[in-house]
Amino acid sequence: MARHVLATLVRVLSDDARYASVFHRLPGAPDAVNSVAYADFFRLLAAADWFAREKALFCLAKVIEHRPKKDMGLAAVAAACGGGPGGSVEGAAASAAEPMGAAAQTVVQLTQWLCAQLARPSHASRALPAVVSALAVLLAVREARALVTHSGGVRLLGDATRRLAPDPRAEEPAPHDVQALYESTLCLWFLTFHPPATREMARSGVVIPALMDVARTAAKEKVARAAVLALSEIVAAAAGGRRGRGDADAPRGDAGDTYRRVRVANPAFRRRAGRFPGAMDALRAAGFRDDATDGEPSLRLTRDDPALLYVVRSTVADAAERARRKA
Repeated sequence: MARHVLATLVRVLSDDARYASVFHRLPGAPDAVNSVAYADFFRLLAAADWFAREKALFCLAKVIEHRPKKDMGLAAVAAACGGGPGGSVEGAAASAAEPMGAAAQTVVQLTQWLCAQLARPSHASRALPAVVSALAVLLAVREARALVTHSGGVRLLGDATRRLAPDPRAEEPAPHDVQALYESTLCLWFLTFHPPATREMARSGVVIPALMDVARTAAKEKVARAAVLALSEIVAAAAGGRRGRGDADAPRGDAGDTYRRVRVANPAFRRRAGRFPGAMDALRAAGFRDDATDGEPSLRLTRDDPALLYVVRSTVADAAERARRKA
């Protein structure tokens, strides 16, 4: 029965992740935060059945991703983590300047659990794919990047990427989990937007060779692109400055506003995207927010997070490819 319920929840959240917000509501108190949802899913991570672990981990990641905005406190924990790896996240949480909400407490606990699984996978074939998939969601939360770095996650992700990638010396690449490799590479790229993590990558001796192997042997364009982007950021940071992908994609000033604002009533936009509810949802997921400051309905990009934009773009591209194959 529990397996069936978890599988149903995964299917529902896969179809529309906004349903994750349901877990944050208490009966009779629509604005209250329900910490029970976090506790129930987190408890299942100790289950002997790896099917239950995988499904609970997926659900937990989605519930965290759609946490209530008022469930704060994670930024203080990230600040308490300091610059790089070392020490425990729990210690940083204890010294944080402000109390944590239920989501922040769960992120701290989940970070420790995920890094422990990266270090010593409890299942030979199922642990790594499930862990890197959850981290790919978790690292979209900016503050979580500091927690993962503090827990030694940079080197651990480098090791995981090497294990997931095919042997570059082989004449024919061995069968491997392309999606897991993509997500582990994406995790490393997410971390390049956290300067202490980028410095750790440059001196670890593990991450750069792993990313180079992935870029050389990747069977999918999206995997190679994520590896090359991560390497570019590491090299730029080591040279004394970031390459500024985010600055290039979202320029500032008057020119920047042209790229950051979409007029909802624009006929061309309505014809190509605006008439589809899914397209509007994708733009909001990428960081666009409804705006009418000049009296005209529009969507304005309010988040400076190129990693998030890349994830949304890749998701849309993958969905379009699947639709073409079905047609």
